[in-house]
Amino acid sequence: MKSKFEKILRGSLFVALSMLLFALPGCPADEGDGLVEGTVYEAEIQTLDDGTLYAIEIEPSDGEDEEEDGETEEEEDGDDDGEIDTGFSVQIDAIADDRLSFTVFGTLTVVLDLELGDPDDETLLISDLAVGMWIEAEGELAADGVFHAEEIEAADEEESEIEAVLENLTDTTFTMLGLTISYDEGTEIDGDEEEEEVEEEDD
Repeated sequence: MKSKFEKILRGSLFVALSMLLFALPGCPADEGDGLVEGTVYEAEIQTLDDGTLYAIEIEPSDGEDEEEDGETEEEEDGDDDGEIDTGFSVQIDAIADDRLSFTVFGTLTVVLDLELGDPDDETLLISDLAVGMWIEAEGELAADGVFHAEEIEAADEEESEIEAVLENLTDTTFTMLGLTISYDEGTEIDGDEEEEEVEEEDD
């Protein structure tokens, strides 16, 4: 028969091991953890060894568009014409033999649709692209899962990022641009930090 001391010791060890388990990377975050479906977010993405996508950091889209006079006009989840800000920055995985499309994030097919926008001198054609090149693209995701880019430019930084509506949220995954992305307690999720700072100042 176990002594009372042994029972207490075993109980304490169980609690300690449970706390350690949930502190380890890869543990699920609290469901949603402040994220809201249908909201535009910017997510910094890492491709893991098994090819899956993992969110390093998630923050609400700032929705700022530069104007000609250098000032910025803050929009809510999109442009002033009601369109949602959608785009990404990533390294090109593969280019189709006919050079009419290319692949990013492992499975997302991208085509350059000049009818969506008014490309400027900085817009790259698919003929300018190469596998391994870091690019930024803005456009729309079609119903068939193909991303129609209205402009493609050389990326300023070599970071994989997605800006799009967050959907299909669970306690371990969500989707953006039709891509399944995992997250956990190691993911940095930024909320309304500015509002919190203002509240603290008012106090």
